[in-house]
Amino acid sequence: MSLATWRSAVGKAVIPVEREWLRATAAEIAERFAEPVIVNVGIFRGATMYCMAAGAPHARMVGIDTVYPQGHKLDPAMHAEVLVGDSGKLWQRFVGPVHLLFIDGDHSYRGVARDIAGWVPKVAPGGVVAFHDFKTEPKVAAKHAGIKQAVLEWEREAHWEHLPDVGSLRAYRRPAE
Repeated sequence: MSLATWRSAVGKAVIPVEREWLRATAAEIAERFAEPVIVNVGIFRGATMYCMAAGAPHARMVGIDTVYPQGHKLDPAMHAEVLVGDSGKLWQRFVGPVHLLFIDGDHSYRGVARDIAGWVPKVAPGGVVAFHDFKTEPKVAAKHAGIKQAVLEWEREAHWEHLPDVGSLRAYRRPAE
């Protein structure tokens, strides 16, 4: 996938520094794990999927959303699986570890808490989970307050390595066993 493709992928909510972080983190995951699995909860139009696929073109890519497609389908060259439905339930059918988990689905407290409870335990030791819209501008902070609340509650119990924040992203690495 070309640099131009992931930089221009549809999706204005993901700023350039976040796109680069997703690409670079996916590349690091692809180097670390022999058969990397990347799961994107909340694909919307696919911008974040394209960014991660650019970094890990041979990874198993799984996108999840309640509606698909939303405007257009993902490029078939990505070889992505798309699961349509409630991410808070789809984790039950998902088999295997996840090496990079990007959560940007239901922004309510309940939705994020359900995604954390179901998907985060699937992250392999050394894997990464990232939450979009954790840090937002004051004009949308109330709309995204549930994200921050759910993540901070999980963070107090999880004891994962907090990675540097980038844009609105908050990310963690699961400790190696």
